[in-house]
Amino acid sequence: MDPIKASPDGDEQREEVTRDCLCDERLAVLDMAGVGHWRIDWATRAIKWTDTTFRLHGLDPADGEPSLETFRTMFPEEDRARMAAAIQQVVATGQEQHYRLRLNRHDGVQRHVMVQARPELAPDGALKAIFGAVTDITDLEQQVIQARKDEARYKLLADNVADVITRVRPDGTSKYISPAIYNLLGWTLEEMSGDPLDYVYPPDRRKVSKAIQDALRTGEQNRLEHRAVHRDGTVIWVECTFRATVNAQHGREDAIVVIRDISDRKAMEAELREAKERAESAAAAKSEFLANMSHELRTPLTSVLGFSNLLTSSKALPETERGYVHRIATASKALLAVINDVLDYSKLEKGAIDLDPRPFNPVQLTDDVREIIETQCAAKGLALQVAVDPALPASLLGDEGRLRQVLLNLLGNAAKFTAQGAVCLHVGGHPGDHDDWRLKITVTDTGIGMTPDTLANVFERFAQADPSTTRLYGGTGLGLAISRCLVEAMGGRLSAVSQLGEGSTFSFEVGLPLSVGAAAPLRDEIGGLKGQPRILVVDDTQANRELFSTILTKLGVQATTVDNGAEALNALRFGAYDLVLMDVQMPVMDGLTATREIRRLEAPGDRRIPVIALTANVQPEQIAHCRAAGMDDHLAKPLQMPLLLAVLSKWLG
Repeated sequence: MDPIKASPDGDEQREEVTRDCLCDERLAVLDMAGVGHWRIDWATRAIKWTDTTFRLHGLDPADGEPSLETFRTMFPEEDRARMAAAIQQVVATGQEQHYRLRLNRHDGVQRHVMVQARPELAPDGALKAIFGAVTDITDLEQQVIQARKDEARYKLLADNVADVITRVRPDGTSKYISPAIYNLLGWTLEEMSGDPLDYVYPPDRRKVSKAIQDALRTGEQNRLEHRAVHRDGTVIWVECTFRATVNAQHGREDAIVVIRDISDRKAMEAELREAKERAESAAAAKSEFLANMSHELRTPLTSVLGFSNLLTSSKALPETERGYVHRIATASKALLAVINDVLDYSKLEKGAIDLDPRPFNPVQLTDDVREIIETQCAAKGLALQVAVDPALPASLLGDEGRLRQVLLNLLGNAAKFTAQGAVCLHVGGHPGDHDDWRLKITVTDTGIGMTPDTLANVFERFAQADPSTTRLYGGTGLGLAISRCLVEAMGGRLSAVSQLGEGSTFSFEVGLPLSVGAAAPLRDEIGGLKGQPRILVVDDTQANRELFSTILTKLGVQATTVDNGAEALNALRFGAYDLVLMDVQMPVMDGLTATREIRRLEAPGDRRIPVIALTANVQPEQIAHCRAAGMDDHLAKPLQMPLLLAVLSKWLG
């Protein structure tokens, strides 16, 4: 308050009363706010306190006003000197003073107070009293102390972590940056410009600035990977985390940015990408090699197997020569099995094998497999024992071809590794819980058996007992690995038990839905054809053209042959054909291009002529390319008669 000065007129007393009233009202308001007031009469040294002042000092107003000496003893010695010096300044200068004191209350609690003191003058200008206010600032002091401790702790942390920590103002300048910046960019804080964007790789500055503004605008944390420029001019990769700080008024004051060097991680990611690209390139090269190998081997095998089968069926062939041809056919089938194993495992590795569930008769499947294995067993003097459970359903829904492949693998191995005794096949099972049949198949032999170590690895690819096993019995070591993958794809598990010198037993169980439809048997002749169909055979190999023409003629089909796609288009322009058997890899014009041209030339409403791929390209992606070009079906070389008959019946019946 302003010092009270004397009034020269007669209204002085009324003016003082009015002021006193106003002062009482102000004091009441300040007391409510927790601010205590005091007054020391300078002449008498008497002290006057408000109730709030008593409360702040831990005293009871009923005990009366304290003496000046009692009041002084409530402060530590050094604080008394500070208070005396402040009072002297008030007396000497007539100006208000502010000072902080530690207050030792009578209840033993020490508090921190802020004291204000100002002079009150008499009408003649003499010092009448010293008036002041006292406020408890203990909590505020504790907050300041804690804040200083936190700041020191955080600064110590920021100064010693490997990551760089900086505070960026809304205008983009930096308030603080940790010493780790030297290890990151080669600069010290004193050497830096104060603008963090100066050290960002120029093309990335816009997105860094946006990340800072987004953090300040939304209050949400965000991350950004960008490039920074080292003092030596090299470019490094960093990851930044941006988060806004909030002041007491809940305003976003600046952004805390944590910067981490991720150059090593980026280099590793680049190496991984390169390694992935190299692996993909190697996989593509492997697939291309397998496809080419398959094509180059299947093409001559088509003639070898085809003509040997024709010779075997010839009644004019002497018995001795028939035996020679049979050996050729058997050897060719063995070679084809090796090719199929390699291709199948490649497909399984890529997850490219899809099952084709269709109704089939498990008893008929067992008979077919027995007929194939009987010759192999008979040649070695082995007994082939087949047991079929009478309760076996007449029709199941499953991939008959893959089941046959597994059975032939297991039975073929059993016959191969058994010198004397028997090979046994048991086909049975039991009803499942979901309208299915748990088909269980067991193959047992009395062969050489396996050691525990060999048994542990028997389903691994290329696994054989030892090099002598391969020399004595042959094989690629892929058959069991493929069989295991196929059984697992059907939802089962292929297992084996064996003892060295006493034989082995392989078994698996798969759940197959019961089929309400009858299984379609494999045909030995075309059924349901009208008239004498005309088929155009397109193949660039003379031997294949002769083979296919002979087979089709025996089936009662009129066959015309050409050796490339261009000639096929010319033949179709001038002749009427019911179906085209189209090779794929041919000179002049390949089969895919020819098929696309056939589809382009077909007029709307015209009959669509079936085009069947007859090719050594058997990989899933190759078959997909055939269908994408407009081909309707696919037959693999070497040609299998049952499949040829099924396809011709499907499209010509």
